[in-house]
Parts: sequence; C-alpha cells; structure tokens
Amino acid sequence: MDKKQISKRCLAFFLAIIMIVGIMPLNIFAEQPGDTISNNEGRVPIQYVDKNGNPIRDEYKITDEKYPSEAKGKIGEAVDASKIPQPKFIGYERIGDIVVAGRKYFKEGGRAVEVPYKKLDPIIPEKGNDGQPNPEATEDVKATYKSVTIKVDSEKGLFDKGGASKTETSFVYYVNPVEGKTLQYVLDASGLTAVSKDENANKIDANKEWKFTPDKTKTDTPADVALGTAVTKENFKNENVVMEVNFKQT
Repeated sequence: MDKKQISKRCLAFFLAIIMIVGIMPLNIFAEQPGDTISNNEGRVPIQYVDKNGNPIRDEYKITDEKYPSEAKGKIGEAVDASKIPQPKFIGYERIGDIVVAGRKYFKEGGRAVEVPYKKLDPIIPEKGNDGQPNPEATEDVKATYKSVTIKVDSEKGLFDKGGASKTETSFVYYVNPVEGKTLQYVLDASGLTAVSKDENANKIDANKEWKFTPDKTKTDTPADVALGTAVTKENFKNENVVMEVNFKQT
C-alpha cells in the first residue's frame, strides 16, 4: 500500500468520525439526573455524641452497623431531622431530640448536626431487687453486652445480699464488653455473698472459691479464667460466662 492510499484511508476515517459526532444528541455529555450538580445536592455533617456533647468513641460501634458521617439534601434547604440516621452503639441509648435549627445543606462543610445518646451502666442486672425484670436490660443490651451468671448449688449453699438470704440461686448480669470490667468487679457490683448451708458437710473452698465456664480465655494465648479476668470480646469471643460457687466436702 503506497503513501497515497494510506492518506486516503486516514482522511476517510477522519471524516467518518466527524459524521458520527455530528449526528449525536447535543446533550449526550450533559449531566444526568442524579448528578450532584444537576440536582443541587448538598450535605450536612453528623456527629454522634454523649449527653455532654463528646463524640462517642469508635470502640462502641457495633459490627455491621452503619455510621454515616453526613446526611444529604438540597443545597440551601433546612436540614430534615427525620433524615438524620440514628445508629445503635454498645452501651448507649438514644435520648432527646435531634436539633436541626439553623442547619442547612451545603455543597461542602456546614454546621454539624449532633445526635445525642445516654451512656448506660457498664453492668446491668437482669432483674431488679424486687425480682422483676429490669427495664434497663433491653433487647439491645442483651444483644451487645456479655452475660455473666453467678450461681450456687441450692443443696450446698445460698446467696446473701444486704444481710438477707436470697431464695434465688442464680443471678444474671449484663456487662459492657468494651469497658474492661473484671469478674471481681461484677461480683462486687452484685452485692452477693455465698454462704454454705452446712460447713460440716460442704465448705466453700478458700483456695478456689469459684469455678468458671469457660475456664480458659479465648485469646491467642489462652489463660485460666479468674476473678481478675476482664469481661471482653477478646477474652470470651461469642461465649458468655458462668461463675459458680466452688464447694469442697468436709
């Protein structure tokens, strides 16, 4: 193929491109519906805070829960409180109104909207002192806290609390797994004291007052579970904890 033929082919190709571009719709490169600029989409920052206005730390976030850092709306419009997300956190409960007065959507930046939460107690008993279900032991608490069951063999012993003997032989406490509270802390918070019914037959083992299930932590280097063990996800993974009074025959 000589240079003349090559030149003709290049010219024909160039003319074909010009024809194709000429018959294309004029708005082919226009912004489509849904583009940020075409629909005037703006944003407002979101902060999840405690009752004192302090941001909630990341370790309290729940796996698979989404925590958007902004909400979207039309630039210049007032922020709609109903469109502000309210995700759940470990050990926190939503409280109060979401204040959006004076907040508007901007292309960038803008005044943040705060979503307020109340911090819950790190240890929540399943039942109140009256033996009735504790309203603070919500389904969210049960789903995100670790349960610790403190129990005693009813044939060998009982629990004393506040100077009074308890008829119940098993008590459940929900423990925030982020706070690092130990089993000793849970026991102290419960106010329970184990007592033998007959020390001449069964005495609480002074060398090992409690036996635990599981008896080993679930860390990469498992350790014996003891009163000083912290109730955390790292130590117990998906398992809950049972601590039972340990008796020895006398």
